[in-house]
Amino acid sequence: MPSSIEFEKERIQKDLSVFKSFLRELKADTYDTTQFKRLRQAVSQISDAFEKTISARLAAIPSAYAPEDVSTRIDELRKAINSLYNMLYITIFKNMDVPPELYYFTDHCLENCSVKANYVLCLGETIQTQNLEWLLRDFKSIYPEFWEEVQHVKFYSVHFIRRLADRNSSLDWSLLVHEMGHIVDIETGLIDKMMPGVDYYSAYQLVLADKTGDPGYDKSKKRVLVGEYLADFISTQCLGGAFGWRFLKEFMTLENIFEDQRTHPDLNPRIREMINQINDQLSLPMISKILESELTMRLKELNEVRTPFKRDYVELEDAFRRAAKLINFSATRDAIKNLLKEKLVGTPARKIDNDFDRVLMNLQRNFLRGRPIVVEPALLYLIYMYGIDNRSLVKERAKNFETGATELNLEQSDFEGLVQELIADCIKLHAVAEKYQRKIPSVPPIPS
Repeated sequence: MPSSIEFEKERIQKDLSVFKSFLRELKADTYDTTQFKRLRQAVSQISDAFEKTISARLAAIPSAYAPEDVSTRIDELRKAINSLYNMLYITIFKNMDVPPELYYFTDHCLENCSVKANYVLCLGETIQTQNLEWLLRDFKSIYPEFWEEVQHVKFYSVHFIRRLADRNSSLDWSLLVHEMGHIVDIETGLIDKMMPGVDYYSAYQLVLADKTGDPGYDKSKKRVLVGEYLADFISTQCLGGAFGWRFLKEFMTLENIFEDQRTHPDLNPRIREMINQINDQLSLPMISKILESELTMRLKELNEVRTPFKRDYVELEDAFRRAAKLINFSATRDAIKNLLKEKLVGTPARKIDNDFDRVLMNLQRNFLRGRPIVVEPALLYLIYMYGIDNRSLVKERAKNFETGATELNLEQSDFEGLVQELIADCIKLHAVAEKYQRKIPSVPPIPS
């Protein structure tokens, strides 16, 4: 074997040594937080797998391939190793500016869906979820021994744009619940069980490449779009209409960042599914009207005609039914009423039952005057949204915001950012309370 090939093998060994250095760095105090411990676990598994298998792999290369292919194969292996390392290492720096409240929020969403996943949140140019397994698959043919060791490693990186990292943008955090929905789908195999033989990653790549002539295209397209609808369903079931509202409010500015039209449903049927869910399953008609109004405006801006609703796939009903069984707290009207009865000591249950709108508007008024409430994130979003585009309450809502801003001598836009910071604080307090199983003091009666 030419010495140049041996030199290339030595370079691979050196490339792999950086994983050990990476692990030492991750174990430093600087990275002693939950999210970096998650990353550390994945890197440790990968490093151990390389150490266990690399000698056999390098020894097998000369006998497995023709001499003229040896250098090419080694170079291919080096590129895959370096790509994997670069992705994992860059994740550290993309994770630096993520506020802990956002992790409290996304962790809670997964736990609410009975899922515990190993993931990190990363700043990026897109809003999407990447499964480490998809990158590790590159080794399946070129380094099968390694693939055998790591094929079951579970780790996700959830990418989102810089603006969502600000605590004063906590309303837009609801967009990330859609990404948590994808993790729920993959972790539980929910759609895979319904559509066996259609691998999500392969289906996604086929659809993204727009290979419409491929025999498997239609089935792949269905797998991808059903997955998107499922993530929408989970987001809506967990947060009421917050995801749909922020999706529509930001759709025009984030359209090219948030989604690719080849791999996502059309806007009209997508939002109609959410509206129907909010009406039929959550019984929150005031919230569904907000989405109705926003959808009408967006379609007008896109010069699209609103067509009668028709469900894209019959499989969605079963997918939604299965997903609903995973969710511990669904943001239904009854569930929210029960939550209010538990928290609002001194407020008669019949008042919550019979004057639901008034109770929420009073909560909104007090919340906007700096009075926090430690409850499910869904209720925080509901309190903020209540009265939008409602003839009988829209003026009162505007007055609530005006009063809060005036008391703090702030411009309206600055005040709204401050309110979103308060929402972030309440999300953190709720997560901490759940973690330590402490009973949250009930809220005194709301003044009439």
